[in-house]
Parts: sequence; C-alpha cells; structure tokens
Amino acid sequence: MRTSEPWLAFRQIGTGPSGQRGKRLLQAVLVVVLCITTLSINIATATAAMPLGFEDTFVASVSGPIDMVWTPDGRMIIINKNGLVKVYANGSLLATPALDLTTRLCTVGEQGLVGIALHPSFVSNHYIYLYYIYNKFNNDCPENEINGPVGRFSRFVLPDTNVIDPASEVILFETSPRYRNHHTGGDPKFGKDGYLYLPIGDAGGQSLAWPQDLGVLHGKVMRITDTGGIPPDNPYTGPGTARCNVNGVPPAGSPAGTKCQEIYSSGLRNPFRFAMDPNAAGVHYYIDDVGQHSWEEISEGPLASGNYGWQVREGPCAKDSDTDCGLPPAGMTDPIHWYKHGPDGGAVTGGTFIPNGVWPASYDGKYLFADYVFGKIYILESGGPNCRLCALPTSAFNQIEFATIPRSSV
Repeated sequence: MRTSEPWLAFRQIGTGPSGQRGKRLLQAVLVVVLCITTLSINIATATAAMPLGFEDTFVASVSGPIDMVWTPDGRMIIINKNGLVKVYANGSLLATPALDLTTRLCTVGEQGLVGIALHPSFVSNHYIYLYYIYNKFNNDCPENEINGPVGRFSRFVLPDTNVIDPASEVILFETSPRYRNHHTGGDPKFGKDGYLYLPIGDAGGQSLAWPQDLGVLHGKVMRITDTGGIPPDNPYTGPGTARCNVNGVPPAGSPAGTKCQEIYSSGLRNPFRFAMDPNAAGVHYYIDDVGQHSWEEISEGPLASGNYGWQVREGPCAKDSDTDCGLPPAGMTDPIHWYKHGPDGGAVTGGTFIPNGVWPASYDGKYLFADYVFGKIYILESGGPNCRLCALPTSAFNQIEFATIPRSSV
C-alpha cells in the first residue's frame, strides 16, 4: 500500500448552492470505493470515467481515509483507518489531527477506526461518534473470541478549535472480542427518529452462529439513543433481555437465550456501509452487505426484530448457492437487490441516496452504490426483471453503471 491515497470529489457541474451538497454526496460514495485497506491509488492515473455533466476534482491527500462527515459550518471530518481524525477546513487539510487513537487500536486486516457520525444538534453540543476496534486486552491483537480486540462505540466533543480532548470520550457500548480480523462493519447514522443506527459485521463468527444469536452484538444492526440508552420501542426489551453494552453479551448469570436490548435487526455478514434516505418522511435505509462466495446484496430497513438471513442465506439464495433460490425461510428477509460475483469476486461498499433537488430531477431519490472489486459506481433504477426463478435470479431493480475507477490505477 502506498503511503497516501488521493482524496477525490465528484460534482455535478453548474448546480449552484445545491451543487455543494451534490459534490459531498459523491465524495461519500467514492471514498469507500477507493479507500479500502488493501487499495493503492496512482495519483497521476486514478481518473474516474464520469457521465456527461459531471467532473472529478482532486481535494487533498489523506493516508488510508475510510469515512467522513461534514459539520454545518462546512468542515470535512475525515477518519483514517489507522486512528486519526483529520479536519479539512477553509480549503486545506489541517496538519495536526483533531484526535489520534492510534495507540488504542487494532488495525490488522479490516480493523481500525472505521465509522463516524455527527449529532443532529452538533451546532450546540459538538458531539461526534466514532466506532473503532479497540485493543482492550493490550496484546498483539489475536484472532479469537476470548481476548481478541473489541468493537467500541464512543462519543467525543469536537470544538471549533478542531482539537478533541481524549478525555471527552463517553463509551456507549463495546462488543465481545472479535473472532477474526475482518467483517467489521461499523457505519453509524442518526435516523429521523433521533436514534443512532449502527450495523456491525459478524467478525468472522459465522462458524459460531453469531449472526443468528441475539445474545451477541456481532452481525446485527444496533439501535440506541444518543447517550447509549435503549429506545422504548426496540424489539428486545422486558423479560428475557438485558443490556449488553459492557461486554457485548448479556451479563454473567443471565439465563440462556437472553437477548441483547441494543439489537434491532440480525443476520448480517459484513455491512461495511449503509445509507439513510434523506427523502423519506421517517427512517428508511439501505444496508450494503458484502457477500462471501456468490452474491453481493443491498438490504432495506428499518426492520425491527428482522433477520437478513446470514449465515443461512446469501443474496436471494441459500448460502453458497446460485440455484437454491426459493423464498427465504420463515422469519428471514431477502435483500431488495443483489448481484453475482465476477471472476475476482465482488464487494459492495459505499452507498448514498441522492437528495431531491441537488442534481437534475431524473436523479431524485435514486440510490448510488460502489463495488470495490469491480471499481465502479452504480445507480439503482426500478423496473428490473424481478425473476426469482431465472438462472440467475434477478431483483426488481437494474444497476446502471454511473462511473468507473480504472482497474489499472488500483
């Protein structure tokens, strides 16, 4: 991996004030197609093939960027896989990180500092939220479920000085130790209901049945309040449930089968990124779940107590199959869109809904998503074949190529 990757921006030309939102929109998608941990970019040749009326622009060079958000006053907050929180303000990248978590992290494989969110009331409280893989046992970050690293979700304060006091950290929850160093997930978002949603990967724990175990946080969508509490309408509350915020599992002595109150949905593999729909009246989102052997999938939420099927299902089929594709078992939900791996596999990564009015009307409400292996950004269009009995089965959507990152540059 080279020491730095280019930070590129796409924008729709000539859109006035809304064009800034459009530029930010595609930056959010592009960062996750370009900046997965194994990727190297040649700055001279990494030029995206854009549709007519769009352009790509070099913004700054950041080592290992993996996610970003914007403050209401226009600062871009960029997180780096190795544990740095960087600030881009007034046209330049600040030399000093706002926060350095490098000594706390395990960064082997897909681990590190992986997700960031801003509080809806950031202007008044300056809260940011970070999901990172924490070296809780201060060891060499082994891959096991006893003393491996854990996922930690915390709140910090980002003042106007762009310097975060590490002591401002408030830990909202931690997972149990991770079985493997991949399938991290960890992309927090606020819903229009004011609650935090955070899909977490299964940490390679499919052989331990973690994605289907409601007493383990791995392979789930979390839903909590902005202070780490449990929303009263979460699906697992009352008798037979417990808080799992301390160790990622029910407290010692809990009865067998106790469910974690933080869990909202289950059955995910590697939900690397997901996107809230800004055009919906309430909470509506898509989850980009990276597949294993056969299928990449985009699933729909919210789905209270819903089960997206992993490790029993992948895409529209039974796991490891592209022919056993009947309706899912009772209690499980298929993705709304899926596509088959190519010769080198596939990896659905970033996604975003296009806000109404930021681009020409033909783009209103559409969904953009990226595939790291294919090196492309697609736009999801309704009106697909929707043929479950076809070989291969198809969804009710078509994915249309929107932009290409040349494979020769990665």
